[in-house]
Amino acid sequence: ELKQNYPNPFNPSTTIEFTIMKSSDISLRIYDIKGELVEELLDYERFAPGDYYVDYQSSKSLSSGVYLYQMTAWTENRKEIFIDAKKMIILK
Repeated sequence: ELKQNYPNPFNPSTTIEFTIMKSSDISLRIYDIKGELVEELLDYERFAPGDYYVDYQSSKSLSSGVYLYQMTAWTENRKEIFIDAKKMIILK
Protein backbone atom coordinates (compact mmCIF):
# COMPACT_ATOMS: atom_id res chain seq x y z
CA GLU A 1 0.00 0.00 0.00
CA LEU A 2 1.35 3.39 -1.02
CA LYS A 3 0.36 6.19 1.33
CA GLN A 4 0.12 9.94 0.82
CA ASN A 5 3.38 11.80 1.37
CA TYR A 6 3.64 14.21 4.27
CA PRO A 7 3.89 17.10 4.53
CA ASN A 8 2.13 17.91 1.28
CA PRO A 9 2.67 20.55 -0.10
CA PHE A 10 6.36 20.53 0.87
CA ASN A 11 9.64 22.39 0.56
CA PRO A 12 12.29 21.09 0.54
CA SER A 13 11.62 17.59 1.97
CA THR A 14 8.78 15.12 2.43
CA THR A 15 8.29 11.54 3.59
CA ILE A 16 6.81 8.80 1.41
CA GLU A 17 5.39 5.86 3.35
CA PHE A 18 4.45 2.42 2.06
CA THR A 19 3.51 -0.97 3.48
CA ILE A 20 4.58 -4.31 2.01
CA MET A 21 2.56 -7.46 2.79
CA LYS A 22 4.87 -9.94 0.99
CA SER A 23 8.58 -9.84 0.19
CA SER A 24 8.81 -7.72 -2.95
CA ASP A 25 11.16 -5.89 -5.28
CA ILE A 26 10.22 -2.20 -5.00
CA SER A 27 10.77 0.69 -7.35
CA LEU A 28 9.85 4.23 -6.33
CA ARG A 29 10.00 6.94 -8.97
CA ILE A 30 9.06 10.59 -9.22
CA TYR A 31 7.57 12.02 -12.42
CA ASP A 32 6.67 15.51 -13.50
CA ILE A 33 3.13 16.28 -14.64
CA LYS A 34 4.13 15.49 -18.26
CA GLY A 35 5.08 11.96 -17.22
CA GLU A 36 8.82 12.47 -17.55
CA LEU A 37 11.01 10.71 -14.99
CA VAL A 38 12.49 13.21 -12.52
CA GLU A 39 14.18 10.91 -10.04
CA GLU A 40 14.44 7.24 -9.12
CA LEU A 41 14.48 6.75 -5.35
CA LEU A 42 14.40 2.93 -5.33
CA ASP A 43 15.39 0.67 -8.22
CA TYR A 44 13.69 -2.69 -7.59
CA GLU A 45 15.26 -3.18 -4.20
CA ARG A 46 14.17 -6.20 -2.12
CA PHE A 47 11.99 -5.41 0.91
CA ALA A 48 10.62 -7.81 3.52
CA PRO A 49 7.02 -7.37 4.75
CA GLY A 50 6.63 -4.24 6.89
CA ASP A 51 6.15 -0.48 6.98
CA TYR A 52 8.75 1.73 5.29
CA TYR A 53 9.51 5.44 5.10
CA VAL A 54 11.54 7.14 2.37
CA ASP A 55 12.68 10.71 2.95
CA TYR A 56 12.74 12.72 -0.26
CA GLN A 57 14.72 15.92 -0.60
CA SER A 58 13.68 17.84 -3.72
CA SER A 59 16.51 19.05 -5.90
CA LYS A 60 17.02 22.77 -6.32
CA SER A 61 16.35 22.40 -10.04
CA LEU A 62 12.73 21.32 -9.53
CA SER A 63 10.24 24.12 -9.84
CA SER A 64 7.04 24.53 -7.86
CA GLY A 65 4.24 22.34 -9.12
CA VAL A 66 2.50 18.99 -9.05
CA TYR A 67 4.57 15.82 -9.31
CA LEU A 68 3.64 12.14 -9.17
CA TYR A 69 5.38 9.44 -7.21
CA GLN A 70 4.85 5.86 -8.33
CA MET A 71 5.59 2.63 -6.53
CA THR A 72 5.87 -0.68 -8.37
CA ALA A 73 6.11 -3.88 -6.31
CA TRP A 74 6.91 -7.31 -7.76
CA THR A 75 6.55 -10.32 -5.49
CA GLU A 76 9.05 -13.15 -5.65
CA ASN A 77 9.21 -14.94 -9.01
CA ARG A 78 7.26 -12.02 -10.54
CA LYS A 79 3.94 -13.73 -9.72
CA GLU A 80 2.14 -10.57 -8.62
CA ILE A 81 2.55 -6.90 -9.39
CA PHE A 82 1.22 -3.86 -7.57
CA ILE A 83 1.40 -0.36 -9.04
CA ASP A 84 0.11 2.81 -7.41
CA ALA A 85 0.78 6.51 -7.81
CA LYS A 86 -0.04 9.62 -5.82
CA LYS A 87 0.30 13.38 -6.34
CA MET A 88 2.61 15.62 -4.37
CA ILE A 89 3.12 19.37 -4.54
CA ILE A 90 6.39 21.27 -4.28
CA LEU A 91 6.07 24.90 -3.18
CA LYS A 92 9.11 27.15 -3.39
